[in-house]
Amino acid sequence: MRIRPSLSEKKIVVERKNRYFSLSRHGRLEVTDTVENGAEIRLLTVNGTRESATFLRPGLRNLPVFEYIRTIGEILRKNDFIKDTLLIGGAGFSLPKFYISFFPGKRMDVVENNPEMLEIAKRFFFLDELKDIDEHSGEARLCTYIDDGLHHVQTTERSYDLVINDAFVGRVADSNLSTEQGIRAIYERLRPGGLYLVNAITARAGQGSMPGVLAVERISRVFGKAEMIPVREDYPLHESQNVILYAKKGMY
Repeated sequence: MRIRPSLSEKKIVVERKNRYFSLSRHGRLEVTDTVENGAEIRLLTVNGTRESATFLRPGLRNLPVFEYIRTIGEILRKNDFIKDTLLIGGAGFSLPKFYISFFPGKRMDVVENNPEMLEIAKRFFFLDELKDIDEHSGEARLCTYIDDGLHHVQTTERSYDLVINDAFVGRVADSNLSTEQGIRAIYERLRPGGLYLVNAITARAGQGSMPGVLAVERISRVFGKAEMIPVREDYPLHESQNVILYAKKGMY
């Protein structure tokens, strides 16, 4: 076991074989290995909430463990025009690994506000194994920025075909991005016809649906209309699950 302080901020880090734990202003981060549905996986949790996962078996490490990433993959396959994507919230980089590995010819910028996440992704989630160099241009298809998500979309000069908001600390979403100011800034970064996707946790009916209903209303005020795509159609309507909020610039 190794215990060490961070060089950048006050926090406690504990490392054992196949386990990592840290406690800082960003929350309680843990990396652990486990078995689910017969597969060996590695989990990243923040304040007890699952934020990223990877299969441990070589050859499977860039496949998504979480169903919401597979849902995003289905949306990508239906929208071939998407070439440039911005992801806000990298965590263990499960989504970037899937995107770069299975959607050739596309590139992604990732904004992550916690530099420790990038270190964890490289050391424990096989990001350092990812082959992200375009074979034709020789340019990197994956670029990472350590920055606040709202600050990045307000200051970058790049435009995108797709913006994905997956910015969480545990179960708490980045509130700055869900304001009208934040949604407007994302809208301005999208090219005409571009898509905005938000990974959200909500029920589809009843009192537990209010987070999703309110989020759809806020996005609709900027985009004209937004939709809710459930990750699990068979999930009970009154129980919370991952859903994808979907809006298109200039569609309505």
